[in-house]
Amino acid sequence: MTHRTFQGGIAPLVLAAVAAAATASCGSDFVTTRNVPPRGTLGRELFIGLCDRVAAQALPEDVTGWSWHAVCHPDDGGNYATKVDAARLPPLDPNAVDVHGSPVPLATQQADRAYRVARIEALAKDRVETITALDAALPDISIALKNLGSSDPTQSCAAAGTGPLHDELANVLGRLVSLYDDDTIPLFTEALARVMDAIKAAPDAQAALARFDARQGYRPLDIALGAARPVLSYPQLVPMVQTLLSLLASDSDPYNPAGIVDPSRPLGPGNRKAIPGRDAAQMQQLLEVGRDEMRAAAAPTPLAALTSTADAQMPTWQRLSRPRTTLELTRQIMLQTGTPFDVGLSPDRYVVQRDPRAYAAVPLVNGAVPAPFVDSNGDALPDIDALGQFVTTGPAVASPFFSPDAGDG
Repeated sequence: MTHRTFQGGIAPLVLAAVAAAATASCGSDFVTTRNVPPRGTLGRELFIGLCDRVAAQALPEDVTGWSWHAVCHPDDGGNYATKVDAARLPPLDPNAVDVHGSPVPLATQQADRAYRVARIEALAKDRVETITALDAALPDISIALKNLGSSDPTQSCAAAGTGPLHDELANVLGRLVSLYDDDTIPLFTEALARVMDAIKAAPDAQAALARFDARQGYRPLDIALGAARPVLSYPQLVPMVQTLLSLLASDSDPYNPAGIVDPSRPLGPGNRKAIPGRDAAQMQQLLEVGRDEMRAAAAPTPLAALTSTADAQMPTWQRLSRPRTTLELTRQIMLQTGTPFDVGLSPDRYVVQRDPRAYAAVPLVNGAVPAPFVDSNGDALPDIDALGQFVTTGPAVASPFFSPDAGDG
């Protein structure tokens, strides 16, 4: 079956009217069956949908989609076109004007169309890689299921066998409709927009995010996720979270009949009141105090560098130049290294060593920061600019300057 795409709102209405007129005149029943073309992997089907969307937006003047159809859809032999069929595009108008009524030169129209065609063809160039990545991210495997259809909502997390990942993904997307109906997703996106607006209005927050960005690559991804994997695979994770929320959440028991507002209607969104957890008030107070602490936080008084010397009475002991701060003490405990902490990574993986400020450590040469780094204040640490990047006397140093193939050197 040939696929065609129609742009705009009037074309589908015209087709529907023509179909209705033809049906009435012939007196035959409306045909509700069609020949479904062979389906590919989920990755291929997702690519087709993505390609259709990009192409339709790039070339809206092609209301039939004939020019780019073969780029996005395989033929009966599974082959794709690599180029948009420009001969099927409407001719450019030498008398075209823009939204302000100003003439648009033909050369400008040609350059604009060439760019939009190139967008589609660039997507087609990476077709195999895109489909492979999607199939790898969403493999055709069986996964453990939960009893979401239980008549007792509190048992919805109970095990219910296994099922195909693709089917369950489709079910998840279908259930998203309910989250739109009860305003869950709209309220979430509105809250996210408020957060983005707050960051937009806060230069300090933008600068902090920029400094985090300067540390990309300090840890290889598989190591950075090392703590998340065992946490998410903990078999009692759901009961633990449920227990914690039942104590701290301001709406801790959504299925409790005591929360119903109108007994004549089912318990659910719009007909229930929140039942706070036993310690919800203390949790809210903790959040308020933390918020005010961060709002009123002031820059700490700079301290001299922490050094250590051998104790004169007990040479095996180290005497500190001053007491450790809470951060330094925490770092001393959490960032220790040694064989007892070996988790069996093979081969060994290297991560960027940090200085006391958590930036990449630069080894000193003869007790001084080496070029091209700069140490203007003499603290034996390379200077950092406002964006968290190293200040250098020459070209900027890549951040991070770390190669997984570099070995110990």
